[in-house]
Amino acid sequence: MILDIAIGVLLSVFGNLYFQIDLTLLFILICVFFVLSPDFDYLIYLITGRKSDKRTHCHRNIFHYPLVFIPLGILILLPLGKEWSVLFGLGSFFHFFHDSIGIGWGVQWFRPFSKNYYAFFRRSILKEKRGLLFRFLYIWKPKEVDGLAAEYGDPHWVKNLYLRANPILITEILTLVVALFILLIYLSK
Repeated sequence: MILDIAIGVLLSVFGNLYFQIDLTLLFILICVFFVLSPDFDYLIYLITGRKSDKRTHCHRNIFHYPLVFIPLGILILLPLGKEWSVLFGLGSFFHFFHDSIGIGWGVQWFRPFSKNYYAFFRRSILKEKRGLLFRFLYIWKPKEVDGLAAEYGDPHWVKNLYLRANPILITEILTLVVALFILLIYLSK
């Protein structure tokens, strides 16, 4: 989530440079919203009484379908201008990319045509080769993801990922600091 906010801030700077949209607080918040928007299915997941645990990947069954979500959002925003559609498309694409790398179980990139989850540059958990730390690509069927989450998932992932120092948190915070620094440079012009 912190990385998504950083991407939203950088997206607003891009929108200012490329589309000459004024770099206001509202514009920055809209860009952050565009990047975070696929995760509104997580809010629905929590509102319906489910808790955040090792099966939280199940929240990705409403908006986490890039082939549906991105074009639909672009079409909805098109009447407001192509720049809004482009910014939404880029922001949501980067959200899905972020959800597909490093940790987690990936995204169903080709849904509705395929139910498979795709994860890139993910830490190896299956010990395919001795000493293999990362794999470029994992492709899992939904039942495999359920089994992997049950076996390897972290029931305290929010606390362990966002409330304790770890390489992912540090990377996300540093990215946000860099994004805010870039934003401050552009605001001071």
